[in-house]
Amino acid sequence: MLKDTVLTELLQGALAVYGYELWGYELNSSEGNMRLQVYIETPQGVTLDDCERASRQIGAVLDVEDVMKGKYLLEVSSPGLTRALFTVEQYKRYLGRPVKIKISGGEGRRTYRGELAEVTDEAVSLIVEGETIVLPFEDIEKANLVF
Repeated sequence: MLKDTVLTELLQGALAVYGYELWGYELNSSEGNMRLQVYIETPQGVTLDDCERASRQIGAVLDVEDVMKGKYLLEVSSPGLTRALFTVEQYKRYLGRPVKIKISGGEGRRTYRGELAEVTDEAVSLIVEGETIVLPFEDIEKANLVF
């Protein structure tokens, strides 16, 4: 889920200039280096030119707003066929489709692969090997469509 509302709003505003939809983003830190991976979408699909244009726009906005402290790597791309799911609306859009969901914490199974059966504001239901499993959004680390 998109958690940082300030960053989300900045990205949405930067992308709206060109009519791009913010599909989602991932912010990771490795060995002190920040990496911001932004996924954009348009009804016509996403081209390399779209990614370059969005990257320049996002970079300018982030630099002016000084949101990213220190050095960071910015990557902009299409969500692709095995796109990550970030919002309740995105989950609802792909009801009935196969997904792979990784959950955080707890003991036992952490990865589920099944058909997306139901979506509420609090959780998703998957059909996994004939059994319905409910996973709260707060426990979901990552979810992707399965191609």
